[in-house]
Amino acid sequence: MAEPLVSVVMAVHNMGDYLRPAIASVLSQSFRDFEFIIINDGSVDSTGRILRSQSDARIRVLTQENQGLTVSLNRGTELAKGKYIARMDGDDISLPFRFEEQVEFLESQPNVVAAGGQVLDVDSYGGYLGGKLRPTQHEEIDRQLLLGVGDVIVHPSLMVRATALRQVHGYDEQYRTAQDLDLYLRLAETGRLANLESHVLMYRQHAASTNSKKYDIQIENRRNIMTAAYERRQIPFTPGCLTDWTPVDSLDQSISWAWRTLAHGERYPALRHALNAWLSHPLSKKTWKLMACVARGY
Repeated sequence: MAEPLVSVVMAVHNMGDYLRPAIASVLSQSFRDFEFIIINDGSVDSTGRILRSQSDARIRVLTQENQGLTVSLNRGTELAKGKYIARMDGDDISLPFRFEEQVEFLESQPNVVAAGGQVLDVDSYGGYLGGKLRPTQHEEIDRQLLLGVGDVIVHPSLMVRATALRQVHGYDEQYRTAQDLDLYLRLAETGRLANLESHVLMYRQHAASTNSKKYDIQIENRRNIMTAAYERRQIPFTPGCLTDWTPVDSLDQSISWAWRTLAHGERYPALRHALNAWLSHPLSKKTWKLMACVARGY
């Protein structure tokens, strides 16, 4: 195909449960001038079969041994031919006008190097969890980045100018996690960042990991990323500059998601979360109360 205006880059590892609707949401975009680069990063589930079943000429699949998200994204972006590179994850849903709105915004704002958008949080069952508004202006986005808030731009909602991404040499492969925070901080040093006011993505939330090793790696990566960013900007850095972040207990998360989905009228997901909480802590009064309220529907 001729060089497209947008290159969509998605790296997937064992995403078979969610991959079909994720791909469909890209292929059904109102904006059509794109290529779709999918890196199958060592999947051992149904991911490979699903990718082989795709017949759209815009899709280009590359299969590799598992190397992790950061390396996979760099491989995808190196192959991209578009003026803009749109990120996408294999478990999320791009809303129908996402690419159209982001391209129009970036075309009209030449000083903006990358833009995300608002997202609708959904759980692993598709239940609506609500969501928080992300800031739209560069100054507030950059302020939060300097506090270590990486999701001030939701990574799979990002569309970035290919020239800007290559100017900062893509993702830093020393970071297997928090690579988006590092990228945003470096992009913010070359131009302005933004979020659209409109919703562009249904953002899948999964059960939080309580793995202390992963938590320690996240904290170390964030500290190293922030130290480097403050040094580049010649700003004094102390660990107190980082916002507090701790892993969420799986019970508390199940209870929270049950109440949130129930509040939005999502009884089936609410029941699933309530059941998960009750099965893990059957003697807890709050899980019994939750089950009773979900059963009644309020």
